[in-house]
Amino acid sequence: MGEPGIESGSWRKVMDEISKTNRVLIYDRAGLGKSDPAPKLPRTSGDVASDLNALLEKTGLPGPFLLVGHSYGGLHMRMFASQFPAKVLGMVLVDSTHPDQDEKWLAALPPPTPGEPDSVHRARQFLTERINSSANPESIDSAASSTQVRAAHGLGDKPLVVLCHSADNRVDPSLPEEVSVKIEQVSRQLQEDLTLISSSHVLRQSAHGGHYLQVEDTDLVIQGIRQALTAVKTSSP
Repeated sequence: MGEPGIESGSWRKVMDEISKTNRVLIYDRAGLGKSDPAPKLPRTSGDVASDLNALLEKTGLPGPFLLVGHSYGGLHMRMFASQFPAKVLGMVLVDSTHPDQDEKWLAALPPPTPGEPDSVHRARQFLTERINSSANPESIDSAASSTQVRAAHGLGDKPLVVLCHSADNRVDPSLPEEVSVKIEQVSRQLQEDLTLISSSHVLRQSAHGGHYLQVEDTDLVIQGIRQALTAVKTSSP
């Protein structure tokens, strides 16, 4: 959320490798990088999916496509797959957000108490405020988007590769370790829940990478995309 895929350069190594064998399209969502501002605010994942469809129509690329979504982009890709299933071959989710993530993370935090660690207070405040569209860089209505994704259609038997960060990762190193461990347990369960999107799925966890797997464990992301591409070729008539 808020990161321009092109200008950030975080996907460059992955793109350079995958583009040796496949055509790759990367883009900046509305209001990011050099893309025009969104025509209306706040935004939802449904809006983002519609924008992506319009972009693909303009490019004239024949499709169908393997979708790759990182973090909040995973929600957008799920909406696209639900709205335009004929254009989707399969999906790779890279440490993707789950529609229940913020709610579950909040529940993993201890109840407010006088004198609690500042890190716990900050985490609770961040997760609570992020729901407000005016508090995130793309003016995304998180609650509406989560509702949309929960109601979205799955992939059926189309290939799905779910990649998640290392069990040693800490979303906020300043949090007390017992709180971090609880959050990681929740995160792992949510990633496992994502596999239910497709009956043909695989879940792979990084040995060392954090949330930005495309930078911190580039090989895993490349392997995951190639695995999905292979599955698409073997499953398609």
